Amino acid sequence: MNTKAKTYARLILFLIAALIVLGYAYGRTENLLRGPDISLVEPANGETVAEPLAEITGIIRNASFITLNGRQIYTDESGFFKEFVLLSYGYNVLLLEARDKFGRSTKKTIELVYK
Repeated sequence: MNTKAKTYARLILFLIAALIVLGYAYGRTENLLRGPDISLVEPANGETVAEPLAEITGIIRNASFITLNGRQIYTDESGFFKEFVLLSYGYNVLLLEARDKFGRSTKKTIELVYK
């Protein structure tokens, strides 16, 4: 092999190694880059309920501060939360907001009808 071919081979190997390292780093930090994630378990959005006390449950990931209608709520170690909300008769809108330590926020609106 001549020197030019060896140089190209080294360059290609270096580029492949750099891509592998960058891909791994992105995979490990992807959750931090995306910001908070809210998954609502219960109730379904738009659901009609017969009780005035609604149980709101879900999972929130990558959040340091969480509010439900402006009131701070807390999660367990796995990000699971369970809160109770007193509904008014008729149409109710609940706002669930999660903010991470970098200031990024995610909001989820829950619409419920109490009959």
